[in-house]
Parts: sequence; C-alpha cells; structure tokens
Amino acid sequence: MVSTISTKRLNELGCVLGLDCSKYQKNITWNKVYAAGIRFAFIKITEGTNYSEDDVYNLKARILEAQKQGVKTGYYHFAQPGNVNIPEDDAKQEITNVLNHLKILPKCDFPIVLDVEAYSNNNIWDNKMDHMDRFINTFITEMKKNGHDIIIYSYRSFIDDNTDHIFGDYPLWLASYLNDPEHYTPTLPSGWSEWKIWQFTEKGRIDGYDGDIDLDVMKNEYFNQF
Repeated sequence: MVSTISTKRLNELGCVLGLDCSKYQKNITWNKVYAAGIRFAFIKITEGTNYSEDDVYNLKARILEAQKQGVKTGYYHFAQPGNVNIPEDDAKQEITNVLNHLKILPKCDFPIVLDVEAYSNNNIWDNKMDHMDRFINTFITEMKKNGHDIIIYSYRSFIDDNTDHIFGDYPLWLASYLNDPEHYTPTLPSGWSEWKIWQFTEKGRIDGYDGDIDLDVMKNEYFNQF
C-alpha cells in the first residue's frame, strides 16, 4: 500500500508534496507536516447547498495555523449535483453556500476547487451528461463573475462517464490511486492533456498526522504561480 512518495520521484515529476483534509482528519500538526515536506493543503469548506465544515469544527483556526506554518492553502467544495431539477439553479444554490463561507474565511492561495465525483443521494436529473455539463459550466461561470477561478477535482471514470469532455481547459486535480506511483502516472480523462495536481493515495502517512490521509503532488510550475 502506498504511504507516501519519494523525494526522487517528486523531482522526476517536477512536483511538490501536499495533502487534503476535511473534518475526518482532525489534529493535524502543521509545523510537523511542513517539516515532513508538505507545501500545500486543500481544505474542505462546503458541501452541497447548505453544509459547511465550520459547523463541525473551527475551520478558520485550522486554515490560519496552516498558513502560519508556511503551507499554501486552497479550499474545496464537495458538489452534490442533482438536488434541483434545473442544473443552473442547482449550481447557483451551491455557489451561494460557497460564497457565504468565503466571506468569513482567510484568503486562500489557490483557485477554488469544484470537487465533482458523485451525485446527490436523491438525484432527480433525467439526462445526466447534459445536466452535469450545465451544472459545471454554471458553477465555473458564476464563480468567475465573483472573482474566483476554478480547479476541477474528479476521477477519470466519473468525468468520462458523466460529462461531454468539454472542460479540458481548466486545471485538473486528478484522483488516481496507482499501486506504484514511483514509476507510473495516471491516465487522463478525455479532454485533458495534463493534470496540475494528482491525488495519488487516500492511505497516505505523514509525520504530523496520526492515521491515513490523502496525499497529493502539484506541478512546480503551477504551484509557483501562487
């Protein structure tokens, strides 16, 4: 089982090491994970139309501590598409949730992540591919109107099965858990020519956190833009 990635491999890929976390990964000691090589962290802030992580724990304190220790931070929104029949309205309701919480959180370093990997539990859409394209397009367009660029996070199978492969111009954070990330890289979803961030394991181990955690690599050229 993959637990981390070597410095040699990071250099080969031209990447820096990072992690992502939510309420399920409590008690991260940020000075220790930084000392262990973590240079960025994506932190979950919202989900669907009304859920926020700051309803569960002190989200702002976590972000400020990570930033204090030199870890660049980004925020991700876990989408729950399919709750509202009209995809544009569905996306706008989720955007309202995101924007309401961005107002009360510290400024992050990276674009906002749209984590799109599943439908809502009570999905009511009848044309999944068309509706998902419209949902994602609306989310990106409306967030840009509010001054926020977007990174798309997903799995190749979800993107390939549920979109019309039209989002390849947007930065991709790809989840792909290979058995041997030291020697192989993930297959891209249709429409993309590269990934900017690769979540290579959900069973990562790093000094500063006791337990499994998602670990990621980010291309240096992208990391250095922020």
